[in-house]
Amino acid sequence: MNDSKLRSALVRFWLPVLAVILFSSCSLFKRQGSSVEPLIFDIGPRTTRADVVRQTTVALNSFGFLIEYTDARKDYSALVTEWRRVDTGLDDPDLQEAIQTRDRALLHMSPRGYQGDRVSLVVSKLQFEVQLKMADDDVWNTIDAPQELVGEYKQIINEIRRRLSVKGYKF
Repeated sequence: MNDSKLRSALVRFWLPVLAVILFSSCSLFKRQGSSVEPLIFDIGPRTTRADVVRQTTVALNSFGFLIEYTDARKDYSALVTEWRRVDTGLDDPDLQEAIQTRDRALLHMSPRGYQGDRVSLVVSKLQFEVQLKMADDDVWNTIDAPQELVGEYKQIINEIRRRLSVKGYKF
């Protein structure tokens, strides 16, 4: 009889301890798996919402991005593009089908005061996300952007700044 009481006491003690260890290790694994940060570029320190959204839309369209939605009144994700399939640069067509890569852009704005007759000025940032998927898997994994994509993203930022400088903004 004492043996069964001892067993039940051990089970009551160790079962919660094992559950805590299991759940903490699972949450730690999830945090470690998502350590890839998206690329974020500053566009301009003080621009109007309408100008930055308009010029970003034109620049992204010229680089093959399709705009999913735009709302100049929003601060976070004021502009979001659809996922764009990216050429991985692999020579073998079978490998290109086996490894799929996609990217998208998001425009974020933070209010920074007003100009003139209540025209809102914002600090704007363009965020790029890149994901990779194997053909036999249905899960897209976020990855660091390859160098050729980083170069393209810098060209997009320079094009947006060039278009805004024509409007009179100084960077």
